[in-house]
Amino acid sequence: MAGRTLNDDDTGFGIVIFEAENETSAKQFMKDDPAISEGMMEGTLFPYRVALMRE
Repeated sequence: MAGRTLNDDDTGFGIVIFEAENETSAKQFMKDDPAISEGMMEGTLFPYRVALMRE
């Protein structure tokens, strides 16, 4: 799942939620994103646990 907030000011940001085997593979996935690897965007990894999910 990926997207960005709809606010057009400096508080806007994008978010990607994905499943990874472990932290190492999650960091590699993030670093391999073209926008991050080309320096257009910065990425920060935040571990996440699903608490509620719609089917």
